[in-house]
Amino acid sequence: MAATAPLPLETMTRQMATEQRTVWTYPRPLTFDEWLAIGSGSDELTELIDGALVEKPMVQLDHEKLGGWLCHLLALYVQRRDLGIVLAWRIPVQISEHRGRMPDLFFVRKENQAHVGQKSTTVAPDLVIEIVSPGDRPSDVLALETDYQSIGVGEIVFIDQRRARVRVLRRGDAGYSDEELAGGDTLTLSGLGGLLLEVDWLLKESARPDALTLLLRLLGGGEAG
Repeated sequence: MAATAPLPLETMTRQMATEQRTVWTYPRPLTFDEWLAIGSGSDELTELIDGALVEKPMVQLDHEKLGGWLCHLLALYVQRRDLGIVLAWRIPVQISEHRGRMPDLFFVRKENQAHVGQKSTTVAPDLVIEIVSPGDRPSDVLALETDYQSIGVGEIVFIDQRRARVRVLRRGDAGYSDEELAGGDTLTLSGLGGLLLEVDWLLKESARPDALTLLLRLLGGGEAG
């Protein structure tokens, strides 16, 4: 499917949404390093947004199943191809001195792995995958996109199972291209050497093959564990 051209600002429809979220503030903005120190001793899963701690909401079962399947598949694929490292859920990515994100899943190339520490990642990932939950606020999804673009993430994928669509943003010389995919389409993960995934696998659990069987197929069938 061809990339979608950006819409002119005057043609875009403005929407208003009422949103709620839990935020912890301190007498001054927290730094990324201070957030890491606080997070290591806390049971709360948060992100650092402009120096404040913002709660990451609990996810639903469909989200967790897809995330686990993707992480298992892509981590093993990357390991067998010796491409780098795939991480998920609890490893923060630094956006700026006062901002940090916790992507659902991200990939860092082998040559950049030195920037992946025990507690955080200080290099822009080559691929970030976010699974959109029904309770996610539109402004939060937009803020995620803005943050990832600001640090130069090579490829950003938003999977929205409820709306049955996958949105892909890829960094190029002229900025980011924007592509929307639906059932029947194929997602090309350029950051993983052009790995192809059927969009139906990402949107419907019933269409999702066994991760190990698929892995062997993606590797050419000759790599048994």
